[in-house]
Amino acid sequence: MKVAYLSAEVYPFSKVGGLADVAGSLPFLLKNKGIEIIILTPFYSKFASLKKFKISDEINHKISFNNEIYNLRWYRINYKNSDVFLIKEENFFGRDYIYVSKNFEDDQYKRFAFFSYSSLLFLKNINFKPDIIHLNDWHTSFISIYLKENFKDDDFFKKTKILLTIHNLSYQGIYEENVLKEINLKENLKEKLHFYGKINFLKGGIIFSDFISTVSPSYAKEILTKEFGCGLEEILNKKKDRIYGILNGIDYDEWSPINDKDVFKNYDKENVEIKWENKKFLEKEVFGNESDKILIGMIARLTYQKGIDLLLESFDEFFKRDLRFILLAEGEEKYVKPLKNYEEKYKDKFRFFNEFNLKLSRKIYASCDLFLIPSRFEPCGLTQMIAARYGTPSLGFKIGGIKDSIIDFDEGGYGFLFDKYEKESFIKKLDRAISIYKNKEEWKKIMRKCMEVDFSWEKSSLEYLKLYKKIYEEL
Repeated sequence: MKVAYLSAEVYPFSKVGGLADVAGSLPFLLKNKGIEIIILTPFYSKFASLKKFKISDEINHKISFNNEIYNLRWYRINYKNSDVFLIKEENFFGRDYIYVSKNFEDDQYKRFAFFSYSSLLFLKNINFKPDIIHLNDWHTSFISIYLKENFKDDDFFKKTKILLTIHNLSYQGIYEENVLKEINLKENLKEKLHFYGKINFLKGGIIFSDFISTVSPSYAKEILTKEFGCGLEEILNKKKDRIYGILNGIDYDEWSPINDKDVFKNYDKENVEIKWENKKFLEKEVFGNESDKILIGMIARLTYQKGIDLLLESFDEFFKRDLRFILLAEGEEKYVKPLKNYEEKYKDKFRFFNEFNLKLSRKIYASCDLFLIPSRFEPCGLTQMIAARYGTPSLGFKIGGIKDSIIDFDEGGYGFLFDKYEKESFIKKLDRAISIYKNKEEWKKIMRKCMEVDFSWEKSSLEYLKLYKKIYEEL
């Protein structure tokens, strides 16, 4: 079985969010399970260096796109025993940002359409005839549109099936109708891609794909509803028999409390109490002194989805509790000032780091007593899984991938879930966690339970292997 796996970001070559972590793990495990798989992704020259990777080949490739000729270079790198192909085109991928920048016009549709169109031609160029093309989010949805429109009579792709994984339905690639002519697509597609006066490229990906997967079983059901369908629930319901929910995993080599060089002291589930020594070090580093208070951590983007509004609404009640809270987050500017104000108001209890800091994130996972993931909706979420790997139970809203990966303590589990998205329900569950924390022996059992749960990609990759085989049977 031949599979071409496409993603806008792939760790360690590029990374903005969880998509990079998925793309940096799943296809490589599938290769180890016998799938002949190659990975295609852009080379973002301002964010990545190829010096630490051995380039096994450079393939020059000329294409016509939007009535212009482009001389492309594809780098072939063998990583984790798999071929990764990175497309170099400085006009599109040599910028100071990967997705969008507030200082520049949003031309993502052109950049990722170019990547998609080039990838199809490149597959022909290297004579890699895929049985399945596995797409990720709207950035690569163009592939399914091109395949069913521009390449519909091409014998090379005659039997190719498309699997589209939706990581977050709220990101859809919505643009003005007139952009079609800029990306080698015909005007007659307007009707199929129409979305409230504009066109929607994720909608096109859904329509033209043969199978769809989401990043958790619960999210696969939620996107069929008006509440979580983001305007695409009718289209999705037409394909509900071909939608599969598979919970994401995490890389256990990348996230390992026994081997992590960035934590103060390494540990495993047999000596999980060392976490409390790490806690002392982090508190001294962040607050200037240690305490007996429960230490709560959160790592997220500053967005509506991640529950920042609920936090701000709850903070005055939240900080009445005997606790300390460390928030590591960057994102929408509208949240920064109010969070800074609360940091000043509760400076003995709250520290806000408005930055991307991988080293600090690892210390938070390894040192905190409790991890917050109060997302309003969550397709999967990886932070609660990473926290569990480090023996840190999470407190989150009972939705999507959160409820698929956290079992509440009162149901014999290793975390805490509130079931109404409101301040009262959130604070009540926080109080429950704090009351349990006072019994350190009980809390130690919870920490061990967290570390015993299998969130590895090994488990998830087996589910994708089953799905690949199901798709292959239709060829």
